[in-house]
Formats: sequence, structure tokens, C-alpha cells
Amino acid sequence: MIQFPQWGCFFDFHTMPSCPQVGENFDVGQFIKELKSANIDFIVFPARCNLGMAYYNTRKGIRHPSLEYDLFGRILEACRQAGIRCSAYLNVGLSHEEGLRHRDWLTTWPDGSTYKGDRMNNFFRRMCYNSPYADHFCSMLQELTDEYAPDGFFFDCATINPCIGSECIREMKERGIDWQNEKAVFEFARLSRDRFCQRIANQIKQANPNALLYFNGLTFQQQADLGNYLEFEALGRAIYESLPVKAHYARKLNKPVLNMIGRFHKSWADFGGICSADALEYFLGYGLANTMRCTVGDHFHPRGDIQKPVFDLIRTVYGKLQRFSDCYQDAEAVTEFALLTPEYAFDYSTLDGQKALFALWGAAQMFDQMHLLYDVITPNMDFSAYRVLVLLDETRIDPQTAERIKEFLQNGGKVFCCGQGGLALGSDQMLLPLPVQCLGTSPCNPAYISVKAEVCPEFPEMPVTLYHQGMSYRAQPSADILASIIKPMVEYGWDGEHGNYYTPPDKENGDAAVIESDNGILFSHPLFQTYRECSQPCFLQLTKTLLKRLLPESILEIRNFPRYCRTTLTRQKNRLHLHLMNFHPESPSPSVVLVEPPGVLTGIEVRLNMQDKAPTRIYWADTGKELPWQKTDRQIQFEIDRLQGYQVLTIEFV
Repeated sequence: MIQFPQWGCFFDFHTMPSCPQVGENFDVGQFIKELKSANIDFIVFPARCNLGMAYYNTRKGIRHPSLEYDLFGRILEACRQAGIRCSAYLNVGLSHEEGLRHRDWLTTWPDGSTYKGDRMNNFFRRMCYNSPYADHFCSMLQELTDEYAPDGFFFDCATINPCIGSECIREMKERGIDWQNEKAVFEFARLSRDRFCQRIANQIKQANPNALLYFNGLTFQQQADLGNYLEFEALGRAIYESLPVKAHYARKLNKPVLNMIGRFHKSWADFGGICSADALEYFLGYGLANTMRCTVGDHFHPRGDIQKPVFDLIRTVYGKLQRFSDCYQDAEAVTEFALLTPEYAFDYSTLDGQKALFALWGAAQMFDQMHLLYDVITPNMDFSAYRVLVLLDETRIDPQTAERIKEFLQNGGKVFCCGQGGLALGSDQMLLPLPVQCLGTSPCNPAYISVKAEVCPEFPEMPVTLYHQGMSYRAQPSADILASIIKPMVEYGWDGEHGNYYTPPDKENGDAAVIESDNGILFSHPLFQTYRECSQPCFLQLTKTLLKRLLPESILEIRNFPRYCRTTLTRQKNRLHLHLMNFHPESPSPSVVLVEPPGVLTGIEVRLNMQDKAPTRIYWADTGKELPWQKTDRQIQFEIDRLQGYQVLTIEFV
């Protein structure tokens, strides 16, 4: 049986071939001591990096010219003796030194070049998976499995590399693929990548069925049958947007998930950059609160210098989080909403995927700020566990998905559709039983929304701009129109004489902006893409109000808890855990997210809808200190008098 890690550390070791003294100062005993002091149970260390340099005694690859001993082997053996598992890192798509020495192993891009883009970008030179490189790569794997038997493998940069080299051209011709068609070449490159990863996975599983195995570069769904665990990895501003989505999605895939947060200030290779303890605690704590596990990304110094402040940082943050270790074991998320997104939202290589992902980022941000309990799911997943399905801006559906949603509605569920959510693939027909007619893309540019005052008193009593183009919907007589579309006096754009930049609102054009019926609510425009880019507070309040109409009594209600705070609810046998996070992240520059030192919140009011169950006690998970509570009808209520940083409250039952 595979034992999956909980507290990891990931080491990049991309070392320029010209670097001298590789490994010269390395003290493996001190290294292990630092790992053990933070209770780290798992590391990833490169056997071969993206420069094509190997760090073990290889007969197949190129050992770094200034490395005089078996560095990977020494680390692996020391970890074994210390009870720390160690996976071997190998880069699949990049191997620069090997590409220099074997130019026939390189991807030949459709324009005939082998170097593409900025030479300071690591991805300018990529390997072809149909060239002799593939056999060479697998021969290095054979060395590692036969002679080292690491506990697992982390395969990085499994990129899609469109290639018109001789091997690729010949196979495309054999398959009847138009090698002059850019899209066809890309899809063949995807097939080649997937096939190579399958070959790698088969080889590893044959050598060691219990090896930890992950492919970075494939979506989580694309490697469903390849690896046995998942990793989320992002840095800088990307963490803030990506982590909520991946945390709420990956836990639905029935695999352990590691949340890799880099110790850097900006990005990988930022040797002199170090993040704050508050930032590391916030992002790792967010993952733990959403049933992920932890790993911290670092970059090993070429000489083997041990950066004490980095290990001090990891030890400090892990020490804080490990107070709650008992709360994380086999915990499951408690949810009632599902953000339904097309599977291609996780494939950033396509324009449709990017648009769907941007909507998903905005939705996750909004739901986090509203402190709602949600999952992210795709149409092939089970709907029955949820009370409300949210069909995001780009979530068009096929007839099979429509039938499953109809069954969900018949069983008492509700839908909240935005933009194109619920429309058919390839047409503008609404496939869900909602009393609406879609007339196509909205003619208004821009459109404005006018919300009835009684629907959302907090919404401004004026036409408010909808910044993204939406769909034109008309309500049938059985529906209630909660908000209407206001057309502009002039359309934005060039009319041959003037650039119509000033486009004030005019009057209603007959389209509905928000339509309510027995089965749910439809919002005509891409609400979540707009919120991601513009973050209008009035749309946050409107969404919260509309969801409250669909779900008047939710599991968790929390007051006096600012929108920058985060909360989740997890379940173990006979107890619930309420995870509370009082941190204030901000983005002072396009590439960086800073997390301010946590302040103190007081007077937080919590209501939990427990049906007829009453807890035996409510207490802080780290100290055992109990909180007073009271039960009214089907709710339990209590107040948190002080919260700073990340804390966990346990609600215990008989």
C-alpha cells in the first residue's frame, strides 16, 4: 500500500553547466537535521534537471562536469536512513545540454526553427518525444529504478511541443494527418506527449507499483490513469487566483493532493528571494483547510550551501500548522454549492480554456469572499451531493449533461446560470428547464443592468455597467424578471466619423438581466469574468442576494468576518472542523502577492445549520479551550471573541 506524504519539500536544482564546485560544500548530515527539525516526511530532488545535467552516477546521461560524487545517491540513502521518502525529479520536455549535443532530438517548430522565442526563457528549446530522445530518457529511468529505486518520480514540463521533424512528419503522414494544418499538428503533438507519458508511467509501475508518481504539465484529468497523487504548483500572483480553483477541484479526483508553495518572493530561480512567514502560512493553511497536503518549493544551491533562513521559515510555518495535524487526517470537505465548469477550463493551451478558466478564477474569488462552501466540478462528476449548481459564464452543455441536471432539479436542486451557462454546444438553445429564450449575443456594447430595489436594496439605484458582452435573454410569462438590461444611447466603437467612446445608458431594450423561476436563476452576462477583472462590490452583494433566494438556509453563516478572510468546513468521524483564516493578501505589483501580518478580529458570529444534531462541545483544536454555544431551532450559534491568523475550531458530536 502506498504511503502518501503530508509535509514535503521540493528542491529545484537547475544548475548551469559552467557552475563550478557543484556539491562541494554539501553536508548531508546537516541537511537531514534541517529536514527532521521541520518534521518533513518527503522530498523531491533532481536526478536530472532541465539543463540536462545529471546528479547521479549515470552511464546514459551527462553528469554535471564539476560534480565529483553521487549527490542524488547520497541524499537518497540519507533520507532512507532518516525515514524520509525521496522522489527523483526529471524534466521531460527540457534537456538543454542534451539538445545541444543531439540537435536531432530537438523539436522542429512548424516555422522550421529549433529555437523559439526569448533565449532567456527556459522553454525556447524543447525535446521531441518521437525522436531518439524518448529511448534515451527511458534508459535513464531504467538506471534509476534498477540501481537507486527512489520512492517516487516527479516528471516536470511534460509540455505539448508541435514538431515537424522527420519522425513526426512520417507518422502524421501514416496517420493521414494534414501536417500543414497548424491545429492538426498541435493535436498530434498532444497525442505524442500523452503517449510518451504513458510509456514512462508503465515503465515506473512495472519497476515499482508503489512508487509515488506525478506528471507536471498534464492537467489533473489528463493524468487520471498515469500518476497516483497530484500537485498544485504556482508562484506570485498566480497563487492567489489558481489555488482556490485547484484546491476545490482536485479534492474531487480521489487522489492525495500536495499544495506546493515556493519560498521565493517572485518566482523559481529567485535564489535571494524569500517570502514572509505570513504568506507561506496563509497559502499552505488555505490548502490544508481544503484537504490538501503541504510541500514547500526551494532551489538547492549549486555548492550545496544550506540556507538557514529558508529552513527556519519552513520549520516555523510547519510548526504552526502541525498543531492541527489531527484535524487533517482523512478529512472531507463539507459543501453545498458546486461551480460547474467545462473540463477544458484546465487546459490553458486553448483560447476557450483560458476564457473558461478566467470565469472560474472570478467565481472562486467571489465564493471565497462570500464565505460559501463550494466545490469545483466538471460535467462528468456527481451532482447529487449539492444543493445548488452554478453554471459558469462559459459552461455550455451537451444533451447528456442536460438530462443529468434535469434529474438534479427534479430531486430538489437549483441552478444559477451565468452568461452562456446551460446553453447547447454549437447553438443558443437553452437545454435546461428554465422559462427563457436566448436570442443570441447581446447587441448592447456596453450593456447596463437595472436591479429592482426590493430584490437587492444594497445595489445602486442606477444603471450599472456590465463590462463584458453577454447574451440576449427574454423571459417567458411564468418567470420573474428581477433585473433588466438597459441599452446604451450609442454603441461603443468607430462609426466612420467618430470613435463612440462615451456611451451613457438609455432605456430598457426588452432583454432581462436576471430571471428567476422555480428551478433557479439566470444571469444574462458573464458575471464571474467581470468580477475577476473589475471586482465591483455591488455585484458581490447582488450575487450573494440571489444565491440566498436559491438557498435561504445554508449550512454556515458567519458575520463580522471581512471578505478578505477565508473559512471552510471539513468533516471527520463524529466531528466538524471550522477553519478560519484572518490574513490580508494584496498585490502591489503584477507579479507579486504580499500577505500582511494578521490583525485581530473580535465578535465573529457563527451559525451552523445542524438539522437536529447538537454538539457535545466546541473547542479550539490546538488548545482544547471550549467555547460556549446555544441551540435555536436547527442552528447552533456561538461567538468567537478573538481571531488572529489561522485557527481551527472543532465541533464534536457523540
